[in-house]
Amino acid sequence: MNSTILYLTNPANSSRILKISERNNIGGVPLSALHVCNSFLWRSFESKIGLTVEKVMLLVYLVSYYYELKTGTTLLKEKCVFVEYINKLSIPVYYSVLNEFSMSRTYITKYYVEKNGEIFDADGLPLGRGFLLRQTIDQVWSMNANTQLQELQEAVIELNSDYLKIKTTG
Repeated sequence: MNSTILYLTNPANSSRILKISERNNIGGVPLSALHVCNSFLWRSFESKIGLTVEKVMLLVYLVSYYYELKTGTTLLKEKCVFVEYINKLSIPVYYSVLNEFSMSRTYITKYYVEKNGEIFDADGLPLGRGFLLRQTIDQVWSMNANTQLQELQEAVIELNSDYLKIKTTG
């Protein structure tokens, strides 16, 4: 397994090693939503912009959506389901992300950690797939890091309904 080690500061744990792995890129195998989530958490901790569980799932959905549009390939192992949220708008729910971070009452303050204690994200994939994915994550983050939750929900719902129209009529 090839990997790079990146040292970073995490508000929940002052000195943490984030291992970035290529293990998920073998044969184009889809990634875990939790690894894409960790990519956003890294950006969140570095920029000191808090992420809630709901917002990180919206960001993961947007990365998956745009990556699949650009490449025609599935990015994530798990599919999301749309669940009605407090304000009657639906949000995409990835059960792995929800199960991991559901105890976060406000902002998420820790990474998803594998059972063996390692932390992986989606940024360290090799050139080719990795570059395009990292670029997509960066674009989604830069455009939406400071976007309010409801505004982000509305954008995702609009994208999803347009996507469903294309799939059912095309």
